[in-house]
Amino acid sequence: MINPLAYQRGFWSNLLNPKVSLFFLSIFPQFVTAEHIASQPFGSALIFLAGNSSWYLTVLPIIGMQLIREGIARFQAILDLLFGLLFLGYGGKMIIEDLEILLRYLPL
Repeated sequence: MINPLAYQRGFWSNLLNPKVSLFFLSIFPQFVTAEHIASQPFGSALIFLAGNSSWYLTVLPIIGMQLIREGIARFQAILDLLFGLLFLGYGGKMIIEDLEILLRYLPL
């Protein structure tokens, strides 16, 4: 069962997330003309809000499923490990390159 308080917090947090709003703003002009926005700004805002909300009302219950959350957590753990190894390797490469430069200029 979905926790109503968590659902409400997640909904408002994501509704106010600028990335999703920017995505909808990028496709919004394809569905609403400039004349419509100028003549009915409140209606245009409602259309935008409906599009934004419909995305979250569809996705949040799916992501809220226990099986989906467990799969996401496993995938996240794998990504954390892979990127951690990648960053360690890159850091090691930078250290080796710096040591090579340092050894080049040290009098031996």
